[in-house]
Amino acid sequence: KMLDDGPQTGTVDVWSREHGRSACITIAGTVQRVLNDPECTTAIFSFRKSAADKFLDSIRKMFESDFMVWLFPDILETNPEKYPVWSLQGGVRVKRKNQIRRENTVEAFGLVEGAPIGGHFDHRIYDDIETDVMARNPDQLTQCYESLLMSRALGREGGTELIIGTYYSHCGVLVKLGEKKDIHGELMYQLRIFPATHDGTINGLPVF
Repeated sequence: KMLDDGPQTGTVDVWSREHGRSACITIAGTVQRVLNDPECTTAIFSFRKSAADKFLDSIRKMFESDFMVWLFPDILETNPEKYPVWSLQGGVRVKRKNQIRRENTVEAFGLVEGAPIGGHFDHRIYDDIETDVMARNPDQLTQCYESLLMSRALGREGGTELIIGTYYSHCGVLVKLGEKKDIHGELMYQLRIFPATHDGTINGLPVF
């Protein structure tokens, strides 16, 4: 409910591990958006394409389920082979009226490895852009941060941008984004932190 009531773009959500952030926002949120608007396009970014592919694979499998196909036959195919594009490498494309637009319904990319060239997506989701291994490599942190800023050009006017993750470094990508300001001195993103305990302390009661 907090996510529904809050802004739908320009956010940095910092949640603890295993608190369902990817399941709720990246996977379920994308599926819901596509079923409401099959003409929309979404790009999912992670530190490497292989990490983003895992989110795309979960979305693809949800679209392939018999129950979902039964509910939305005007959007989903009974046989995946009938889709014009249906792979982890190229993305997935559901039934839609606009077949000329080159961006597929959902595609997966990497920031450090596998960054895209061209394209303009309605929605951009950044998930798992920072890891514990990357936190020990300042060069990779810098590369990931700079690639993310460059990837903002892959959006469209009026589109959305959601950044999701967990802190791994005091000088990591998420920290920098939460502090980044525009030319007017205003914060570019709204930082939303969901503590793992009721009071945010290590000895607090666990919450989910």
